[in-house]
Amino acid sequence: MDQLKINLPCGFETTYGCLKKIDEKKMKCTMCEKEHLIVESVLNLPANKLRLKEKQIELETVKLKNLEDEVSTIRKEPRLCVEKSFERVLNDLELRKKDFEKMLNDHYNNLRKNLERQKELIIKNLGDSLNESTRKFEKPVIDENANVAEKISALETTLEDIVQNSDQMNKLIQSTKIGEYRKLIFCDADLINFKRTFGDIVSDDPQFDYKIKHIVNSHFDSDKVFCMANAYKNRVLCGNGKTIYLFDLMAKKSLKIFEGHSSNVFFLCILPNDIFASGSQDGIIKIWSIENGKCLRTFLGHRGEVLDLKLFSNGQLSSCSFDKTIKFWDYTTGQCLQTLNLQNVYSTTILEGENNTIISALSDYSITFRNKQTGEVLKTLKGHNETIYFMKLIDSNRLITGSYDYTVKIWDWKSERCIKTFTGYTEFPGPLEVLKSGHLVTGSVDGTVKIWDIYLGVYLKTININEAINILFLNENEDLVFITDEARIVMASKS
Repeated sequence: MDQLKINLPCGFETTYGCLKKIDEKKMKCTMCEKEHLIVESVLNLPANKLRLKEKQIELETVKLKNLEDEVSTIRKEPRLCVEKSFERVLNDLELRKKDFEKMLNDHYNNLRKNLERQKELIIKNLGDSLNESTRKFEKPVIDENANVAEKISALETTLEDIVQNSDQMNKLIQSTKIGEYRKLIFCDADLINFKRTFGDIVSDDPQFDYKIKHIVNSHFDSDKVFCMANAYKNRVLCGNGKTIYLFDLMAKKSLKIFEGHSSNVFFLCILPNDIFASGSQDGIIKIWSIENGKCLRTFLGHRGEVLDLKLFSNGQLSSCSFDKTIKFWDYTTGQCLQTLNLQNVYSTTILEGENNTIISALSDYSITFRNKQTGEVLKTLKGHNETIYFMKLIDSNRLITGSYDYTVKIWDWKSERCIKTFTGYTEFPGPLEVLKSGHLVTGSVDGTVKIWDIYLGVYLKTININEAINILFLNENEDLVFITDEARIVMASKS
């Protein structure tokens, strides 16, 4: 790219690399030394823009060809490709086994079984993905008689096609390398604990390089911490019993206390203009100023405890309650704009859907998609056997749910099908979140946080907190913030 010829307004030529090195936005032409150049304007000249697009297509086509070759190899021997990525970790396991074979034979068999199960699961899912993979990219022929604008438009469309195909192929290739992120960790052999002595398999995928950055001793009653929300920067709001606290994670201290509810605060919802809403067991919703700590408004419309609060894209605050209603509020005035009556069930959590719909998890363990205006049920998902406490849309087609029936499910909600179920939890799955990349984050009572590939059904990263995790959420930077059973607030950030 650096050697690409660029036309200058004076008629001379230079290279893209030379222009790229120029720090000033405007400078005297180095060729004619007369005309003043604006680098961005030079690059946006139609002829130069065309050359840049053509070169970009050329470079991206080479990358795409390499990806196609790699996927072609995977297609021939998908098992071999996955197994190769597991060679190092399985080798380490064998070497360690020789040192501890008699004493740790049972533990070894357990680890081996788990690795083989993960490997087979990846191979199975990889086979399905290969069958559904996209067609081979063919560079289109551009009409030489077209004008420059038409050529640029055609090249931009081609570039989008290349990027889309590259993204799909990268995902296929990465799925064959998951074993590379498994490694055997172990400690001194004089410890009696078999798992710690022999070693354990952990995942250390570098794209999730989270490290513990801040730990705050909150000094509140951890049994009564029901909710948490990101205020701004490194400040979080925590509902502890009837009281709400604002904590500064950097300064490691409480900054403000918000008091006014008569019962436990169950949900917090951040609103624009430095305010937030709180919903309580007393059925009351309050609006607070983060800046001065004052209660600005109180909503008295519900006749049962508030179970969830969500801010919708139209600016309305939505709430669901044990009183079997979902309400929509103008939070700036306190006016209830609309009430949906659910008849014989109540909603445990709610979510905004597309095309003016609301998604609600109901007390009969089903999930409904309703027209927000009329309340008409458009779709119903059934499959859970206990209360659903978590819902999030992964993309335009898929919904993820977590339930007290010890399962996490992924749904193709448009076809009303459950397409994957995570099972095997000995307790409920724990607090859940979904990263922007679509990866699932789970917190556990065993003190670990796992990041999962929800399509392959395998975890990619384990973060040890060493304390049972009660609450988990993501801030705007996708830092992981937890409240532990020891009443500590912990933040893990990417390095």
